[in-house]
Amino acid sequence: MKQYTKKAFTLVELIVVVTILAILWTIGFVSYSSYLGGVRDSNRISQLTALSDWLNLYTTRWSLPLPDSSVAIQANGSVLSYQWDAGTTVIETIDYSKWWTDPLDNNFFTYYVTADRRYHQLMGFLEESENLQWFITQSYAAIDLSNRYPNAHGSKLGILLEPVTNTPIQNLLLAGSELDIVTTPDRYTAYLDNENFIFNKTSWRLYALEDAIKKWWRWCYISGNTHVTCYDPSQDIPRNDLVLEHHYESNSADSSGNGHNGFGAGTAAGHIDGQIWQAISSISSASISVNQTSLTDIATNQYSISLWFKSDSLAWDLVNNLSGTTGWYALFLDSGDIVMRHCGGWSCDELRYDISSNFNTSTYYNYSGVFDGDTFYVYWNGKLVTQAAASSSLNLSGLSELSIGGNSFVGWIDALRIYSRALNTGEISNIYNEGK
Repeated sequence: MKQYTKKAFTLVELIVVVTILAILWTIGFVSYSSYLGGVRDSNRISQLTALSDWLNLYTTRWSLPLPDSSVAIQANGSVLSYQWDAGTTVIETIDYSKWWTDPLDNNFFTYYVTADRRYHQLMGFLEESENLQWFITQSYAAIDLSNRYPNAHGSKLGILLEPVTNTPIQNLLLAGSELDIVTTPDRYTAYLDNENFIFNKTSWRLYALEDAIKKWWRWCYISGNTHVTCYDPSQDIPRNDLVLEHHYESNSADSSGNGHNGFGAGTAAGHIDGQIWQAISSISSASISVNQTSLTDIATNQYSISLWFKSDSLAWDLVNNLSGTTGWYALFLDSGDIVMRHCGGWSCDELRYDISSNFNTSTYYNYSGVFDGDTFYVYWNGKLVTQAAASSSLNLSGLSELSIGGNSFVGWIDALRIYSRALNTGEISNIYNEGK
């Protein structure tokens, strides 16, 4: 009678199998966890984008709501902005019906709004660094945000975080408190967007350069009185072939370096806070003029004009060459349209775009006109809205002066720039982004 012997795994073989299964389970768990984190990150980015777009839409008619509570961010005592959560009050005020909290911990997103309540920035925290164009290696700490990655949406304003743990300042400071970025001895990181941030090192401070109450201000490292480095949104403004640049900082000096300074025409036009710098206030016959004979460096086959304006009505001139018998050009408002006109002799081309349905008398708008020698292009708030082929050539001889405001225009003009070439879409976008 034959005897059969049962074969079994040895202890070593069992250990090997269990080890392999444990490794596979770990890999699967990590992959699945990473997958879930990626899904949640996609949800966060979608929520932040949608909420930011809704806030931008809200500002076309009303001022942005202040946070439920807030930390007032100041520079030398002047309030620049407020930071807190985009909580229930904010959401209900703007009548937002979509989801608005973090999908992992159900926390509100960080909400930062300028003191004039025109511009905002939002921030959430991603779990996967691959979902950002950059990331900072963080040290692990007791709170979860230390190994998550800030993701900002909206204007480049500078949401403030504690630099080691990524904790937003509203989780560190009491509601109703004030933080002066010039005088504080504490360290913070200011996130302008997902590519530009400023980390203020030990004993250095974040410093608001120039006029602290303006929307755009430069974040600088300082040590004592020495400026080490700054972020300045105007660094992206095209400078090549810039013929004229008026900031209207209490005067009408030309910042292009070409000496095309303005002078008052009629009743002296005043200067008030504008979109970026100060603005020239033009009422009826009050305007700024530039001697046209000094503008010989503008090309006759290409040019670009860009400005910010706010007006009580959609009528009359923004920029206009006067006394032209052989040719002239203009950006103006007429019957609800923005108009770009270009003339060679008495033959004129005119390009119109209707803005009457989206016009608010309390809002600044960016308006740019470009001619590349063949085609006219009109840009509204940084976007190309209409274009048309030209039939006439520009001849600037016989012009006496360039008028800025006037001809019964009632409103404010800021950041006027004239170029002797055709700017491209990216350059126009940079000009708009400087003040948006």
